Amino acid sequence: MSRVVFLLEEYSARILLEGLLPRLFPDLRFLCVHHEGKRDLERSVPRKLRDVLVRLACQELEAWYLGEPDALATEGVERIVSSVT
Repeated sequence: MSRVVFLLEEYSARILLEGLLPRLFPDLRFLCVHHEGKRDLERSVPRKLRDVLVRLACQELEAWYLGEPDALATEGVERIVSSVT
């Protein structure tokens, strides 16, 4: 399941979005991650992005290992797909 992740500078923004988003988009799955100001947010973004990239790479590896070459093809890895199939 996909969800939208909001990286926020402060707790008050989290409270606002958690109250507003369900009213505007009832089916939206989201996560609000608040920080202790702009500097805290800026320091945490590189670490979070690195974690996301690692997660994406793992998902692609799992798709290949579990025999879903179509999933790889949609991600632009046609060369690997053709060597596997």
